[in-house]
Parts: sequence; C-alpha cells; structure tokens
Amino acid sequence: MQTTMLENLRQRFTINRKNLGTDFIAGLTLGIESIPDSMAFALLAGINPLTGLYTMIVATPIGALFTSSEFMHISTTSAISLAVGS
Repeated sequence: MQTTMLENLRQRFTINRKNLGTDFIAGLTLGIESIPDSMAFALLAGINPLTGLYTMIVATPIGALFTSSEFMHISTTSAISLAVGS
C-alpha cells in the first residue's frame, strides 16, 4: 500500500513541461475568476468580503493537496455560504 501512495505522490508532483504553459494559463484564469466569487459568497454569508478572499487563498492549496483527482475544483460555494450565514 505504501508503494502505491508513494507512486501517486510522485505522479502528482511531477511537472510535465509539455503542459506547463497551458497549466499556467488555466491556473491564472481560475485564480482571477475565483476572486469575485469568493468575495460575493462571503457577502452572501453576511461576513466581510475580505474573509472570503482569505478563505480562498488558504483553503484552495490545502484542499488541492488532499484531492485525488486532477479535475476537482476547490472553491467556496453559495450553499456553504448560506449555511454559514444562517
């Protein structure tokens, strides 16, 4: 089991130079798009918009470390904001 975990970690952190440019553009686009979303969801929850921004900055990298899929998107949602706000 440990060899499988080590192999998964090795694959996750291996940089594919062929995809580096497109990965950077995709990450930049998602980062720019997430800024107004996280601030709007914080307003929806009734808290300071900067708190939503800080949450996105901290929670996204932490969530990305624990996902098992390259296609998973970690972000705040309106459902979570409504639950926090009420």
